[in-house]
Amino acid sequence: MKGNIVPGFPGSVRCLPVFFCILLLVPHALECGQDGIVDEFYREIRLLAEAGDAEAQYSLAMMYDLGNNLSRDEEKAIYWFRKAAEQDLAAACHSLGIKYEFGSSVGQSSTEAAYWYRRAAVQDLPMAQFHLGLLHLEGAAPGSDPVQAYAWLTLAAEHDYPEALANRDAAAGLLDDEEKALAEELSERLRREIRQRQKSP
Repeated sequence: MKGNIVPGFPGSVRCLPVFFCILLLVPHALECGQDGIVDEFYREIRLLAEAGDAEAQYSLAMMYDLGNNLSRDEEKAIYWFRKAAEQDLAAACHSLGIKYEFGSSVGQSSTEAAYWYRRAAVQDLPMAQFHLGLLHLEGAAPGSDPVQAYAWLTLAAEHDYPEALANRDAAAGLLDDEEKALAEELSERLRREIRQRQKSP
């Protein structure tokens, strides 16, 4: 289910209004002793998630991951992150990538991390572009090379993502002139892929 564009994040990044409500309203409700309201809110999120709403699935995953009025349950968090990511929700794809990169609640796998980062990155999510670029720069992603690193970090830098420009320049320092031209061509191909996805319904 598509949401609104998040201010400050160009492209097809979808915001998660349900999750933002959790962050803003749940702590306040707890302070006011309104456990019943929070319980009802959780039930509504759960029903939406079980009905297949990707944003609700991501919100439920975050609730389990952070322990927001629930017992923290990393296994359930991963389950719901995956359900939302399989529907191509960019934030969920990125979150799952983080889990795999650092082996948090799942077996560490740079291959899986790169796969999920890329699914978010082609939706123009700058943090996913940055983390995917770093995997390539560090030689951890499948088929890693500085050309791939340069291209993804360039896209993240175009969004002014912190440290993206410095790392893009580090990748550039590993390229000769011919490789730099290939990296620029790849950056443009990726921009076209992102634009094409944004035009798709």
